[in-house]
Amino acid sequence: MICAVGTSRLITRATPEFYAAARKSQLIVSTQSADLLSCFEPHQLIVVERQGNESKFKRLDKAALQVWLDDEYSLGDLWRKNILGGRP
Repeated sequence: MICAVGTSRLITRATPEFYAAARKSQLIVSTQSADLLSCFEPHQLIVVERQGNESKFKRLDKAALQVWLDDEYSLGDLWRKNILGGRP
């Protein structure tokens, strides 16, 4: 786990705790923190989109995001640009 440069110290300290808890049981974290997203890999994230009166869940596809990730964008950057979805 490597958080993006500039990630707050609180998030940098909390993220290893998430990983430790996830070793013992399923962990679900809901966030709109772009910095926190940058501490995870695409396969670890599920984005929720509202469609009408329903919530649609989609797991991120690293291959589809690879061109962005190769250009040094973090997952948080992609969330801010609404590439990942899950934003109004």
